[in-house]
Amino acid sequence: MPHISLIDLIELQTVPTDDAVMAINISHQSTLSKSTLMAIPPEMAVTSDLWWGRPTPFCGNGYQQYHPAFVMAVLNTVNISNPTLATLQQWQIPQEIFSTGIDVRRSMTLNAMRMSTELFDYGSERVFLLAQNRLDAGQTDVVHDLLVYLMEALLDINRQFTAECALRAESIAAYLGISPAKVLLFIKPALADIKPFIKTLQSGSAGSVKRQIDLPALVTAQLELLRPHADAAEKQETYMRDVISTVLNIWEGHPSMR
Repeated sequence: MPHISLIDLIELQTVPTDDAVMAINISHQSTLSKSTLMAIPPEMAVTSDLWWGRPTPFCGNGYQQYHPAFVMAVLNTVNISNPTLATLQQWQIPQEIFSTGIDVRRSMTLNAMRMSTELFDYGSERVFLLAQNRLDAGQTDVVHDLLVYLMEALLDINRQFTAECALRAESIAAYLGISPAKVLLFIKPALADIKPFIKTLQSGSAGSVKRQIDLPALVTAQLELLRPHADAAEKQETYMRDVISTVLNIWEGHPSMR
């Protein structure tokens, strides 16, 4: 069979566990790595918008395991209206054939990474031809590794933006004398609509404000400093998602998948 069900690789649940390797934000249908989630305040872990994924023995960092970042790359393309645990766990993922020799696989993967850099820097699309050629040769594990690399690059973009958000949250919290973790919980949504964020801070929901200050002016100024980073991250994420989708479309359209 050319596909394997997500449930064979990842067990989704609504509560976080120490062995969770990913979470799916169903409000945005996006994926985040465990290391990224560690920067999110604990309060977010109990919201209904996150599903947590525990790996099965088929999924991990082993040479012949489906890498969690590969699973996230495939889920990156999922677009299900009103998703449920049952529907997503049955989502079909391209099945791997881990047959390439370790030295050849490592060499081919390094080529794929180099060509990906050429794509990012110069617009060269040789990496897509490499994916096609590896599929023709039956080396799906090389394409698997390419998608892991691309997904890790996407997650790095998210991590870098989260770090910028944390910096602005710390600045706001320092002025107000409240917890940076609680401010961080609300700062990303505030980029789209600042008013609820201001009301949250004024009401003390993010902590008791200990200093008298022009709070709306403070928040507006800090968000303006964050906005260029948000715009850049959004542009980079959109591009990376398109690249990942292109590689997956090449794989799904390959004759071996019929």
